[in-house]
Amino acid sequence: MMKSEMNTTTHLTQSLTRYPVQSSSQKILPLAKPLVKGYQYLGYALSVVMTHEECLPWVYHQFIQLSSPNYQWVDFYHPHEFSDYPWLETNETDCADLNAEQLIATWVDMMNQDKYLVMFIDEYYLSHTAFYQEEHYSHDIMLHGYDLEQQVFWASGYNRDFQYGEYSIPIEEVLAAHFSFQEANKRLITIRYQQAPVHSPKVIAVVVSLEGLIEQLQDYVDSRPSSWRRNDIQQANAHFYGMEIYDILQNSIQTFIENNSKADIRAFHIFYEHKAAMEQRLMYLAQTVEGLQAILDRYPTMMPELQELTRQSTIIRNLLLKYNRSHNTASLERASQLLYTMRGQEEQVLQTVLTALRQHIPAVSVLEQSRELKRRVMDRQLRQTSADRLIILDQLEQLDHPNEWIEIVMIMDQQIWKLLSQTDPLRTDRLIAFWCELLARKPWVASQYDTLRNVIERMQTVVQDQQVRAQLDYWYTTMTAIRSQ
Repeated sequence: MMKSEMNTTTHLTQSLTRYPVQSSSQKILPLAKPLVKGYQYLGYALSVVMTHEECLPWVYHQFIQLSSPNYQWVDFYHPHEFSDYPWLETNETDCADLNAEQLIATWVDMMNQDKYLVMFIDEYYLSHTAFYQEEHYSHDIMLHGYDLEQQVFWASGYNRDFQYGEYSIPIEEVLAAHFSFQEANKRLITIRYQQAPVHSPKVIAVVVSLEGLIEQLQDYVDSRPSSWRRNDIQQANAHFYGMEIYDILQNSIQTFIENNSKADIRAFHIFYEHKAAMEQRLMYLAQTVEGLQAILDRYPTMMPELQELTRQSTIIRNLLLKYNRSHNTASLERASQLLYTMRGQEEQVLQTVLTALRQHIPAVSVLEQSRELKRRVMDRQLRQTSADRLIILDQLEQLDHPNEWIEIVMIMDQQIWKLLSQTDPLRTDRLIAFWCELLARKPWVASQYDTLRNVIERMQTVVQDQQVRAQLDYWYTTMTAIRSQ
């Protein structure tokens, strides 16, 4: 930060207490305790959406699977961008040419519009961080409030003790941290909660289902990728999933021992958060899913066993912290032993959880209903009367399973599309609009582009809504361009 800009900070903040769009000199946007926060950007998004009860079902159907692209990095299989959260409106603003006074005015104006600000700064200038006056370190921070009389911004993130929380930071420090890096000037992301989801309620519904949760949990236990089930999350670049993460953690410990190196605890912290989130998830489901608590009561040891997993994963993480202070490998060896015994314990209790949850699923599952509908579509049994055709629309609207939904639409021939349009054109257009939304979220492979283009051509002949037609035209052009490359 230039010296002249530093010297004028007090004057700037005093003058901005009379900022015209805000009658008070203070504003702090609400934040909730995030379900997970091992990586700051997860904490940012979740602390915003979890302030709203309507978002909780969606949140608790995330963060079930773990994945790793290599032998060190571990992460949740989850939405990676702020825009992937259905209720978050996101924008990127270029602040490269703004001076200190303009920056403060812009940030205050945005927060007055209920926008949370995510930016990259140099933690060398932030007194609450571990890098203060020690090392230049570019990292993200989220501003969620200001107090111009006290000359502070309120921010979320990790402090010098690696504790995630909310902190008041002098405005001078934030400005210095901002101006330190050129790239920081160009990376200001705003996120704002919207009561009406950005994504279609149907897109949310395909994710928030007990059956979908069971499938993801089974994938975790079986160490299978979940990407083929989850159309709201793009294909992760990972090679290891689920219980295989135990192997990743064991490999990391051996590497620390062999190299006598400092332990990177991030993977172990994510591992702990996974156990804590599973415990919280089951408590939430018991409170909100009618009849589930009575089923869970048949397994009185299940919750204590989940709580024990959380306790043991906390001990493992703390043992690595202890090793970083003492460099005594006995702490690492103890952590390795705990991981070994914990693996069998977790697999056993999660099988019990799956057994209990499946007792709440109706005898005829969504998949069975879907397969029956596909059989009837392929056997041309739903073409005779309007009532027959309405079965397709009715069952598709009730089908909360994205891959099954897509498969049914893919096998509907031109005649069925025309009959559906004649029977109920508005619902047919809604069906096509939802198809376009899912099209953007499923990780398609090149061999499918010709089939997709054929499906779009069938839809183009029957769609009536002009906005939906424009979506189809866009996807047809996109598929043609990709296929020709």
